[in-house]
Amino acid sequence: MYGTSNYPDKVIQAAAPDALRLKMSGNANLPKGGSLHPIADDLNLIEIVAAFNPKERTDHNAQNAARISGGMASPAFGTAITAAAQTEFQSGYDAAAEHLAGVRVVDAPNYLPYEVRMTDGGLTLELLPENQPLGIEVQKVPNGEFIVLQDFAKGGLMTRAEVINDDLSILADTARATGVTSARLHSDLIAAKLESNPTLKDGSPTFIQGQNDLAGQVLSLATLGTAMTMLRNQKSPNGSTAGNKAAVLFVAGDIEAAAYSILKESGMALKIVCLPGLPDGRWYLSASPDVSPTVIAARLKNPGTSFLHAAWHSKFDSDALRIEFAMTTAAVIVSRVGIVRAGGVAPAPEA
Repeated sequence: MYGTSNYPDKVIQAAAPDALRLKMSGNANLPKGGSLHPIADDLNLIEIVAAFNPKERTDHNAQNAARISGGMASPAFGTAITAAAQTEFQSGYDAAAEHLAGVRVVDAPNYLPYEVRMTDGGLTLELLPENQPLGIEVQKVPNGEFIVLQDFAKGGLMTRAEVINDDLSILADTARATGVTSARLHSDLIAAKLESNPTLKDGSPTFIQGQNDLAGQVLSLATLGTAMTMLRNQKSPNGSTAGNKAAVLFVAGDIEAAAYSILKESGMALKIVCLPGLPDGRWYLSASPDVSPTVIAARLKNPGTSFLHAAWHSKFDSDALRIEFAMTTAAVIVSRVGIVRAGGVAPAPEA
């Protein structure tokens, strides 16, 4: 029950990352070309946790149960179990993160207000005769909002009883479910930002009737065509025609099926992204975020590979190890060029 392998602690510690991922998900989620540690599938949780006890082992097997608490409290085990939980956390997020298809991801250096400066997409190229100087025209356009990162978090526990039971299913389910919930929250933050119609640096709202606002227009092939024309004819900051091609169709949940039907019948190749946080009937037509970014999903630069991060804390009052699952992000709009708002309730006419 308490572990019968004869592997040295250092060997068990080396196998722990793969062994813990196996117990979390049934596979080690190895990088391409990676290989599984040869003893990862032989270990139980008691053996793994006991091997991280910082006190030198005197009896390899008999003391495993007594060594559990010390192992659970060690920073080395905390790091190993957190890495395994992070994999499941990210897996849950990725499975539900359809919203990322329509936004540009940007790394912010810290939690202070950070200004995103995008290149003016309307720059022009000039004929360059031989031996003539090149004119510099590229400009950074600070016309959007400031990024202010926020943290959203939830905690999970791994108890001593779960170690003895050799069962990480509860922690794995918590990590995956928290990842899915994080993705849904992220989607709602983006929907809320679009619906807030923030004022940009030029003092005007993001969506302006006659420029990029078709509020009140029900989604149909005709109104979609009107929005596509509007998207093509928008003006870049330097006054040139942007000419952006429609790529992403954000829709509210109640018109998602209609959106798929319209695209199937018309043969148009648009990426449909459902944002359940949008009000009924609302839709947005956007250029590719790689071509003309409008909505930014920000994350913290360090670690910078994900919106998500997990951290461990010893919880001695309940004989458990606590893992904090957090998402650090902000949703901002950096330009009105490259997106058209439509549907929903039409704005009241000005008095």
